[in-house]
Amino acid sequence: MRTQISWCYRHRLNIAAILLVALFFLAFSWRTLFTGKYLLYGDPLMYSLPLRTTAWGMIKQGILPLWTPLLFSGYPLLSMAQLGLAYPLTWGYLFLPNYWAEQLYCFIPLFLSPLFTFAYAREIGRSWTASLLAGLSFGYGGLMASPIGLNGMLSNAVMWMPLVLIALERSRRRRFMSCLLLATGAYTMSVLTGIGQGFVYSGIVAALYAAFLALRWGDSAGSGSMASQRLSMLWSAFFPAPEDRC
Repeated sequence: MRTQISWCYRHRLNIAAILLVALFFLAFSWRTLFTGKYLLYGDPLMYSLPLRTTAWGMIKQGILPLWTPLLFSGYPLLSMAQLGLAYPLTWGYLFLPNYWAEQLYCFIPLFLSPLFTFAYAREIGRSWTASLLAGLSFGYGGLMASPIGLNGMLSNAVMWMPLVLIALERSRRRRFMSCLLLATGAYTMSVLTGIGQGFVYSGIVAALYAAFLALRWGDSAGSGSMASQRLSMLWSAFFPAPEDRC
């Protein structure tokens, strides 16, 4: 009991952040959670819900969801990557009513993306207030809470990006293998959504961030000279001195 109290005291700021994000999430989605009104429209209602319902219905019957004759003259299912059948957040179709499963897929980024962004901001040494503001700004900004974001597709693909950035930050100070596993797992989740523009966007951001960490001049861990040497070598490779050209 004393150990649990001590743990809660050490992590009290993180617990407070989780509770505040949960309150924002409840304030945003209270109609769905407490009145039973579904907030599905556009692509989730007309595209994702019927196709996922058909695909997961076939899976529950032990049939590989390759094709359905219920649309047009037939329609592919397994090849439609954006259905995200391998993405764990679509697996709610196995045990939840279909509308609830789709609503969960659309709304879960509004809860997880602020927490992931908060964790990243704390990882780079930002204050608790600044980290919480960063998390809420990203989680409820135009990318996540706009009509495009609320269809669940792009928001699910990019919400894992802060975890990849955390792994890149930790790779400078911690064991490389554990950081590699974290980055691989987070980016794999983004890829499994099947939303190409989302995981390509996340990959570009992660690659540029990794290049910045590798080449920046100063470093809090005291390896500024090594970073400057790398930058100097890279500069010399692309822009050799006149005497080196001869």
